[in-house]
Amino acid sequence: MQAVLEDAVAADEAVVGVVCNDANGLCLGRAGDTYGCRAAFLTSLVRRASLLDDEHMGSPMIVIESADKKMLLREYDSLTVAIMRKEAEEE
Repeated sequence: MQAVLEDAVAADEAVVGVVCNDANGLCLGRAGDTYGCRAAFLTSLVRRASLLDDEHMGSPMIVIESADKKMLLREYDSLTVAIMRKEAEEE
């Protein structure tokens, strides 16, 4: 799995990090600039967000933005995937 995550970071220069957690929040792999040992809160965040809309089936896409980065979070089957992207520089 580590090779897949590293390839995801290398394939797109805007991607600065990727984290993959299991259903319990255990980090299965990470590559690039990530939250490391604090990755379990990402799984919890996705689970809580899914409770906001009872009618929607499936996991929501969560986007957290800062001045220089954007984090995309989503649960796929029982895995939580977080992708950290740097914001596009304005010319």
